Amino acid sequence: MAATPKQPQRSLSLGGAEAVRYENCLRLTAQDPLQAHETARTWAEQGGGLAARHCAAVAMIRYGRPEYAAPDLEALAAEAAAKTPRSRARSLCSSGAGVAAGARC
Repeated sequence: MAATPKQPQRSLSLGGAEAVRYENCLRLTAQDPLQAHETARTWAEQGGGLAARHCAAVAMIRYGRPEYAAPDLEALAAEAAAKTPRSRARSLCSSGAGVAAGARC
C-alpha cells in the first residue's frame, strides 16, 4: 500500500494575500501537481520568493519527481539557514525531504 503524502506544514511567515496564495498553491499540489508547479513558477517570476519556490518544489515531489525538487529544496534550506537553523529544519520537514532522509519531523 502506497503512503499518502503528508500535507506540508506551513512554516513561512506570510500575511494577507500572499498567505492565501501560498495555501492555494499547496492545496493545488495535492489535486494537480503539474498545474501547481506551473502556477508556482509563474508566481516566482512575479516575485513570489521563498513561498512560490517552495510550492513548486512540493509540486514536483507530489508529482513523483523529487529529483527535480531537490536542488530547489537545498537552495531554500540554505537561504532559510542563513536566517535560523530552525527555519532550515522547518523547510526540509515541510517538504517531506526531512522525512525522506530519516528525520523525525
